[in-house]
Amino acid sequence: LTGHPRILPAKEKQIHYFRYHKSKPLQWYFSHFPTIESFLGRGALMTGEASPGYMPYPDVVSSVVKRLSPDWKPSTGDGNGVKAWKEHVRSLPK
Repeated sequence: LTGHPRILPAKEKQIHYFRYHKSKPLQWYFSHFPTIESFLGRGALMTGEASPGYMPYPDVVSSVVKRLSPDWKPSTGDGNGVKAWKEHVRSLPK
């Protein structure tokens, strides 16, 4: 994805904020991404991180939700956080 000219990656791969650094403020996490000025100045459409190490830890999904979308409530009772997150995203206004 980062080969696309309108996608800017995080300053480093595998930040692992939601697994190892979640006690740090969100500003620490955000500091790993392009500034708004550089993002807009380059006509970027997207940024993100790659932390495949999150995959074996189901608690990471709930940690992401609590930090970034505290008002979100899972709509499934099966304990599948990924499925619930996808349902939440689909329910957002278009």
